[in-house]
Amino acid sequence: MRQCKNWIDSYLEYTEHQESPDLFHFWTGVSCVAVALGRKVWLDQGAYKVFPNHYIMLIAKTAQCRKSTAARIGRDLIRMSGVSKISAERLTDAYLWQQLGELSLTTGSATLYTFVDELKNYLRPDDARSGVITTLTTLYGCPDFIDSGTKTAGVDCLKNACMNILAATTPRDFSEIIPTGSTESGFVPRVHIVHQEVPRPRISRPRLVEELEPRLIADLKQMAALKGEVRLSKGADEWWTNWYENEFTQSMDERLDGWYGKKHDYVLKLGLVLSVAEGDELVVEENHLIESLSQLDELEVFMLSMYDGVEAVPSLRYAESVLGHIREAGEISHSQLLRMQGRRMDARGLQEVCQFLLVSGRIDIVRTEGGRGFIYKMRRRKGV
Repeated sequence: MRQCKNWIDSYLEYTEHQESPDLFHFWTGVSCVAVALGRKVWLDQGAYKVFPNHYIMLIAKTAQCRKSTAARIGRDLIRMSGVSKISAERLTDAYLWQQLGELSLTTGSATLYTFVDELKNYLRPDDARSGVITTLTTLYGCPDFIDSGTKTAGVDCLKNACMNILAATTPRDFSEIIPTGSTESGFVPRVHIVHQEVPRPRISRPRLVEELEPRLIADLKQMAALKGEVRLSKGADEWWTNWYENEFTQSMDERLDGWYGKKHDYVLKLGLVLSVAEGDELVVEENHLIESLSQLDELEVFMLSMYDGVEAVPSLRYAESVLGHIREAGEISHSQLLRMQGRRMDARGLQEVCQFLLVSGRIDIVRTEGGRGFIYKMRRRKGV
């Protein structure tokens, strides 16, 4: 029997007295559940299977949002639970193949959790261009069989591969290490970029809610014992079909084409994780998919700024704050929003942010009746 009603909610409670932003803890919690599940559970899409693995990158400036601390808290729970082997070595292609090859031979499954608390210490630009990024891209789909082709690191093939990644880095290191021009296809669209600039309020003596720790560990072990196909409930299946066939639109910016080309699978992946976080039934409900879509939409707010280089448009750092004001108001005029944000940016900066939120699919912009101003509204989705 589960000891936590909702594992991710309990994890957020476990970390509530620590300064990292809520989103860092949420996605670290998602990573923990995904690691526990590995490739032992899946959603069958007919032509392929969707596994719950995730590539997650926590991004913030140095010492600004305690990104590495947030990641380590989740890593420590995985280590204490023993649900997966953890790799924290330098990410060269040869070493990655060597680790996975040993696991494939000894356990029959090349399943690995790669934890990186500072990306620049584990992946250098030369390594990223030498093959490891290509390997990580291939591993993301959890293939049943991979032939190394060149017998990399003495390994002929891998069986039942599954890779989860949780990494922390700065915007500068991200742009310098990850190959340029890779946002539309390949590795980058498979990465969930969680970019934050505002931590929680300062806490002079940060702590974890230690009484929750044994319960979280016990439930990770129980999740790791789950096996089999996960199905969508009738309501979830109807919501999914309607959203995918009628509501899901492509990005208005070509740089997000790679992400949008896989977003439907990401909704299922995260929905699966959210479902298992609540119990062992292996049934994804409609609310899990709706929450999944909402969380993924939040990530898109900062994706374009990361692809451009976060300093390219400085005002975009306030996109989350602007989005919060619009969400709270329901609809708000440009002049009202400018008064709220006046200490942070001028009218041009606000216009850049709102255009960015429009392109990201988060808001709609309509002219006032007299045609002299604009009204900003949250974009509505059916079923939400």
